[in-house]
Amino acid sequence: MGFTEVNGSIGDFYDFSELPIVVEVDGMNVVYDGNRRISLIKYLQNEKEFINKGAKLKHKNKQDFLNLKKIPCNVCSIDVALNSIERKHTNGGTWNELEREYFKHIHRNEKKSIFLSLEEATGIISETPELNKRFVSEEILNKSNLEEIGFGIDADNNILSNYDEEFVKSLFDEICDLVVKKEITTRKNRGELKKVLSSRNTEMGKQLTPYDPTAKNKPLQEIYNTRKNTTNNNFSFNENIPVKPTRGQNRTPVAKKSDDIFGKKLILKDGPVNDLYRAIEKIYNSNKNSDESLPIIAMSLRLILEVGARLYYDETDPQQNKKDQLLKGFLDVAKKDMKIDSTDKNYLALTAEWMDAKINLEAILAKYAHGSIAYDRGTILKNSKIVGEIIEFYYKK
Repeated sequence: MGFTEVNGSIGDFYDFSELPIVVEVDGMNVVYDGNRRISLIKYLQNEKEFINKGAKLKHKNKQDFLNLKKIPCNVCSIDVALNSIERKHTNGGTWNELEREYFKHIHRNEKKSIFLSLEEATGIISETPELNKRFVSEEILNKSNLEEIGFGIDADNNILSNYDEEFVKSLFDEICDLVVKKEITTRKNRGELKKVLSSRNTEMGKQLTPYDPTAKNKPLQEIYNTRKNTTNNNFSFNENIPVKPTRGQNRTPVAKKSDDIFGKKLILKDGPVNDLYRAIEKIYNSNKNSDESLPIIAMSLRLILEVGARLYYDETDPQQNKKDQLLKGFLDVAKKDMKIDSTDKNYLALTAEWMDAKINLEAILAKYAHGSIAYDRGTILKNSKIVGEIIEFYYKK
C-alpha cells in the first residue's frame, strides 16, 4: 500500500520511495504495479463520488493528499515492468496461486492451466481460499488426480466430466471440505485425492471411476452454467484493480443470481451448526428438480438459526439458554453486531435491508415453521441468503 509500519500497525505516512511501475501503452500511461496506491489518492480527492458507488475507506489521512497531483513512478518498457513485477511478487511471496496463474496466462501468453480452468468453470478456488495454494494446484487438483476420479482434460486444459451435475457439484464440495479440514496437507495424505475421498465418503467412493473419453461427457462450464469466459483480461497482478479500464468498467458490479441454498458455499467451524448446514445443503442439492423438499428446507432455515442461537448463548450468557425462545433475541444481537461490522464488509443488499428492519426475517421463518406461507423456491432462496450471512458471521471457520 505504500504506508510505513508503526509499532506493528499501518501508520499514516505514505512511502513515496515504493514506486508504482508505469508503462506507456498506446499513448496512455498504464499503472502495472501500484494501483492501490494510485487509487487511494484518487479516492481521497474524490471521496463523495466513491462513497456513492459503495466504496469505503476505514483508515485515511486525507489532508496530505487533497492537492497532490504528481508522485514519483518507475516508467519503463513492458518487458522490464513484467520482469520486475514477477520477481518482486514471486520472490516476496505476495501472490497466491491464482494470481500467479493469471499472470502467466495473460501477461506471459502461456496456456491456461488446469487450476485456472477449474476456477473459471466452478469458482470454487476463489470461494475457498484454502484451495488457493501451489500444493493444491500441483498435488491435488492436477491432471492425474482429476482423471483418476472421472474428469478429463482436453488439449486446451478445459475440464470434462462423465458424471451428472448433482454428483459433480457434490464431489467438488467434498474436495473443498477435505482441504479446509486438513485431511490432505503437505504432510498428510499428500496427493492421494481419490483415496481420501473414498475413505471419508464410501458411497461417493463407490461411484468414482477413471475418466472415459469414449463415454458421454460434458464440460464443467456447462455443468456449473457460469462464466463463459471469466478470464480477467485486465488482471492487475496482486491488487485486483484493472490495468487498463475498458468501457463501462466503472459501473457498480451487478450481483450474480445464485440458485445455491444460502447463496454460496459456507465454510464453517466444526460443530452442530456446520453439521446441520451440510445436511440442509445435501437435501436441497439432491432435490433441485423437485419442490417436494421445499417445506423441509424452509423450516430448516429457522432450525439452523435456533441451533446457532443456543451455541451463541452457551458462550456469552448461559442463563439465556434456560429460555424456550431464543431466536428473537439472537437476531436482535446479530443485527447490532453485523451493523457494526458492515463498516468493514459490504453485506448483500437483502441482509442490509434486514439489518435496517425492512425485512421481518423472524416472522417469515415463523410462518415457514407453521406452514402458513407458500413454499416458493425463489423466496426461500432469498431468505436463505440472509440466514447464511448471519450463520457465517458467527461460525465462519
